[in-house]
Amino acid sequence: MKNYLVLAVCLLYISTAFSQNFAVYNPDREYTYQTTNGVLNLGAYEGDFVAADCEDCFLGVRLDSSESFATEEHYYLTKMIRRDSTNSYDYCAQGGIMGHRVIVRDDGTTILFNGNNDSIFIKPFLGDGVEWRMYELGNGDYLSASIAYDEMYYALEEYDLLKWIEIQAKDSDGNNISHVINGWGFTLSENYGLSYSLDVFHFPNLVIPLF
Repeated sequence: MKNYLVLAVCLLYISTAFSQNFAVYNPDREYTYQTTNGVLNLGAYEGDFVAADCEDCFLGVRLDSSESFATEEHYYLTKMIRRDSTNSYDYCAQGGIMGHRVIVRDDGTTILFNGNNDSIFIKPFLGDGVEWRMYELGNGDYLSASIAYDEMYYALEEYDLLKWIEIQAKDSDGNNISHVINGWGFTLSENYGLSYSLDVFHFPNLVIPLF
């Protein structure tokens, strides 16, 4: 059993008047994610002491402010209360499920940021099987991502096309290497954007604590 938290999205604001067209984030919408596979560790990284975790929680994503630049938009998200990784008994405002900031470039490339402010690149408009560098692991190693497949899905009384983005760790020569995130990834909905996710704040090292 893989020790990653999968989040299922439900939207507080639902409208079929327009399609999100696989955009990862839409600033005009608020999102609510529910934990569906284990508990969400709202605090420390793996190995740290874990108290009161969050099981079957609803966690929101809301826009705080934004800035426009020549070729990209910057969206700053409201923070959520998490356990301080330096002191497991203290809580503080930190990045939420989608991190603290989202950058969307003109070509659709979306950059998310984890708790260490490392960049996570999502490219929803590449063809199936086309790989890109999603995340730098260090020492030349990296996480490669590709759109593994797409499929039609019926939910909320409408049909929706989903894209599954699969992740594979590679070394500096492009060879597959072992990593706990291998085989996991993100699902993009044509109508609603990011519909299945990992907790971006802890990406790529979140491990669900056993209890």
